[in-house]
Amino acid sequence: MEVKLDQLLAVFAYNYMKQHQGDIIIDHRNIFKTLEKNGEIEVYLSKFHFDTENRFRFGDDEMPVEQARENARKQKWGEYIIKIKIDNHRLLLEIEMGRDDADTFPLDRMWMVDEITSYHCLSNFGKEITGTNYKEIF
Repeated sequence: MEVKLDQLLAVFAYNYMKQHQGDIIIDHRNIFKTLEKNGEIEVYLSKFHFDTENRFRFGDDEMPVEQARENARKQKWGEYIIKIKIDNHRLLLEIEMGRDDADTFPLDRMWMVDEITSYHCLSNFGKEITGTNYKEIF
């Protein structure tokens, strides 16, 4: 599972981000800890930064996860909001467009993901697409 997650994060860094890809490395260990503890984590992907829900707890470890996620959404932090889940050793994603300035999402590079349960993103052709089974678009 660690290899799949590392590959996913590498796709984000290489195929979407244009600058500050090191943000992923800073959050790497924390992503694994949160997935191990909660089974899921929400990440915020942009061309120029990457963060997780944990940043939006503002140092308050007792803050509920839902509140941290709401804080990030209010600030429109990610061009894409991606929920990463681990379920029965399967890597699952939910992809949501978080801002109007989002760029093409690398859906065609998600080969390491076992299932994308829902998506709302821009395709390689710049078309906005939404669905619940990403395999239907390939």
